[in-house]
Amino acid sequence: MVNLKRGDKACDDACDKLYAGLAKAGRDVLYDDRDERAGVKLADMELIGIPYQVVVGPRGVAAGTVEFKTRRGGAKQDMTFDAVLTGSQADPNGVFRVRRHGRRCAICARAARRASSR
Repeated sequence: MVNLKRGDKACDDACDKLYAGLAKAGRDVLYDDRDERAGVKLADMELIGIPYQVVVGPRGVAAGTVEFKTRRGGAKQDMTFDAVLTGSQADPNGVFRVRRHGRRCAICARAARRASSR
């Protein structure tokens, strides 16, 4: 899950709600809330190979939707928060799983390299 505008109360609240709901449903979620440009965050998700991406931005939150993207076909669709939480439209086969954030995560390694170079 990518928060496009960290610090925006509406985006932060929406991401927290989605993260809690997906975690409660037993999904492994990698939540990228770094203070980076959107392009950096999305490129990192592609490099890691995240199969499904939930992109939360201020315009979508205002409309009550998020962008759901599948890596395999690159298909993007706007979905409501409830549709993402239930997985009904997003993942009819029930395989909506995202890699667990951990010690060897590429995002963590990249952030550590940037912090040490400053």
